[in-house]
Amino acid sequence: MAIVGMAWVAAAISRTVLEGDDARVVLEHPWRQWRGAWAEITSAWVQRGWLTLEVRGQRRRWHVRATEDDAESLSRVRARLAPNVWLEGRELPGIAALAR
Repeated sequence: MAIVGMAWVAAAISRTVLEGDDARVVLEHPWRQWRGAWAEITSAWVQRGWLTLEVRGQRRRWHVRATEDDAESLSRVRARLAPNVWLEGRELPGIAALAR
């Protein structure tokens, strides 16, 4: 039981790192990694201080901590995404269901 608790604490304090250039993007977390093209990102949004990315072929979402100080970096990420990938307002997952 202690091992499970320690693993949870390590996961809770770990961070996902996003790095990229104009052609490629890398997402790294202590237990998983993804490398690919920006075009493989199917949805992206910022909500409650987290940049969330959905990647084609990945079941789990990627969550990257995003503070107000990261506005310039978020603008660069958004500029590299395909059209209609960046979600806002009513487009956010779960919001459309609340509007019904």
